[in-house]
Amino acid sequence: MSWNQQVEPMSSQSHSVLARGREISMVRIKAVCARTGLSKSQVQRLIKADDFPRPIALSKRAVAWVSHEVDEWLRQRIQTSRTPV
Repeated sequence: MSWNQQVEPMSSQSHSVLARGREISMVRIKAVCARTGLSKSQVQRLIKADDFPRPIALSKRAVAWVSHEVDEWLRQRIQTSRTPV
């Protein structure tokens, strides 16, 4: 299954579940792109380069990213960009 298969859009781009008493929020590709400022193709290239979190298969045709993993990736990018060379 390819992470970028066409899927029917959902009414919300973010979904939360509880796991071990902690909320885990999942975000779809549109929300990932909006949050990071990257295009779908840029996200795909970064995943292939092992430089972006991999999506989680929710079903045969739907994938999403763990929200806190995307947030951590953003924090690392911010920290790297602000560290003197």
